[in-house]
Amino acid sequence: GQTRMDVLNGVDTETVNKFVHATIDIVCGKAPARFADYGNGWSQTQWYGATKALITHLETIFTESPAPLEGADDSVTQAVEQCIAARSQMLQQTMVTKSMAVADNPLTDFDWNVRMAISSDQIGTFSKPLAQLQLQTKQGEPILIEGSTQEMEAILTSLKKAQAAMQQLQEF
Repeated sequence: GQTRMDVLNGVDTETVNKFVHATIDIVCGKAPARFADYGNGWSQTQWYGATKALITHLETIFTESPAPLEGADDSVTQAVEQCIAARSQMLQQTMVTKSMAVADNPLTDFDWNVRMAISSDQIGTFSKPLAQLQLQTKQGEPILIEGSTQEMEAILTSLKKAQAAMQQLQEF
């Protein structure tokens, strides 16, 4: 079966460029693209899938690991890259604005502790350290996260990546 971006393979460059720019407009909060403008040879499901895949790619291009353009051939990938280059400043500003919207509810405090989970009937054979992290944001209830050492390390790695992405966006 076709992957989401396969529908663009073999389509003339002008149509691909028009589609990519219309999708960039969606990401940047401008007028949405319409299926009627691209229905020539595509089903609505194919068009929607390609739009969604391209939006995901566009929203991650300024991160360490952008979403791939799965199924796109070299000419489609090149056309997408050219459109992104032409509108990179607008995309960067949009991503900064969207990331700042998340910053409207900043972390205000945190607390953590580690405890040992033990089984009452087999104390000697089962003991597992559990870390507990409580995050307090400016708005809302505290967020409680509990997990094993490995799970907490994965969360910390994700938070470090998010921090690096935010710092990278702020540099623009």
